[in-house]
Amino acid sequence: MRGLSRFVTPQLPTVTSRARPAAPHRSRPRAPRPAQASEAELQEVVGSALLGGDAESVAVLDEILSAGGWEDVQATVRQLATEGRVTPALLSTARAALERAQAGPPGETQAAVAASLGAVVQLVEATLGALQKLAPKAALAEAVTQLDPEVPSELAQIKALFATAFAGGGVDRLDFVEDMVFFLQTADEQDAGLVAAVANGEVDLGGATLTEVMAVRRAGRARMDQLVSIATGMA
Repeated sequence: MRGLSRFVTPQLPTVTSRARPAAPHRSRPRAPRPAQASEAELQEVVGSALLGGDAESVAVLDEILSAGGWEDVQATVRQLATEGRVTPALLSTARAALERAQAGPPGETQAAVAASLGAVVQLVEATLGALQKLAPKAALAEAVTQLDPEVPSELAQIKALFATAFAGGGVDRLDFVEDMVFFLQTADEQDAGLVAAVANGEVDLGGATLTEVMAVRRAGRARMDQLVSIATGMA
């Protein structure tokens, strides 16, 4: 979940790029691989535990539990996070289901259901923690990319926003700069993919020419380069 994904110009076509190798301090939230309970067993516990509960959270938990294998569960939670559907209410709902499973009659089925739900609870907890850390960074990225460093008054606003965020606003300067640099690297890869996709007729540019689209993307990257320099100089 990259907080600077907001930097991608919304009207431009999205091109899939290679995934960034995971660094130890940036690894995706992961819970231990659980003992897999069957979907029917999970649904029985969830349904009996959550009658009258928050309808949206119950629906989201049902979507997670119906995803399939553990890799599918993780992918589903990541997708739900991008949609803003991994919430404290979901965590409360998952915990309620886990408590119901743990209170059930002892046996292999009970143990498998509890293990599966326990792993989901851990995954949701880790994802929520990552989202909470990401929020200040995403807000800063949203703010500074609306301003033009070439305009003196807006440059002053950018510096003020950086100073506030880096001094105690919950954003690490080096971490933020690293994300901006990563965005620029990803944008270069996307450009190459976009050119190939257009050549193969796989992308609709919505009436714009490839030259026009690439010009907009280059301008966006130039502004990002300026933001990197400004943020770097705030040390």
